[in-house]
Amino acid sequence: MGRLVKWDNEIGNSGKKDDSRVPFLKLVSGVKCVMRPVGFPVEFYKFFNRTADGMRFAITDDPDILQNYDLEPSHRYAINVIDRSDGVLKVLEFPYTIYEALCKYKEMTNEDPGGKNGADFSVSKTGSGKKGTKYEVKKVQETKFTNDEVKMINGQGLYPLREIFKALPPEKIENVLFGESGGVVEESDSEETTQDVENNNGDSEANEVKLDF
Repeated sequence: MGRLVKWDNEIGNSGKKDDSRVPFLKLVSGVKCVMRPVGFPVEFYKFFNRTADGMRFAITDDPDILQNYDLEPSHRYAINVIDRSDGVLKVLEFPYTIYEALCKYKEMTNEDPGGKNGADFSVSKTGSGKKGTKYEVKKVQETKFTNDEVKMINGQGLYPLREIFKALPPEKIENVLFGESGGVVEESDSEETTQDVENNNGDSEANEVKLDF
């Protein structure tokens, strides 16, 4: 999947980043975080399978690919954000409920949450588990990017979301989730993960985004 979407579900462009280490903004139950979206999110489906060696996950283009197993994929999104706790550009992975809340902001204001006239948002997570987890999203304030933030984003580039959240080939998904050789393992029961990605310097759809405001 890794399909880039706008807040009205149109296709757009994403950024690229030369560094190989991607910091994630982790949503922790009981801890409110404040973030400023940057650009547009990607959309994908993610399978989780808890095993003896940890929580395995696999991203797919086809949510119906594992019909023979009792697993349903999570509908997920990810976006570049500025973490207001430290001012660092990070990647936030989140469920549809948060995407829906940000879309409502776009509907009400006609401004992209991650655009130049976007806003800071607080996100509060409560509960745990697939059915017990709840999210509350509130607008904190409208915030234009500062000159320093524009320099930071233009200088280091946005993280290549479509590369980070690229779908696994169908023939590999079953082995990653259930195979003895093991798959991609997440820490604890977190739905967010920190990944290593290859440099994305070639010609691709993930063209570098420059902020000219």
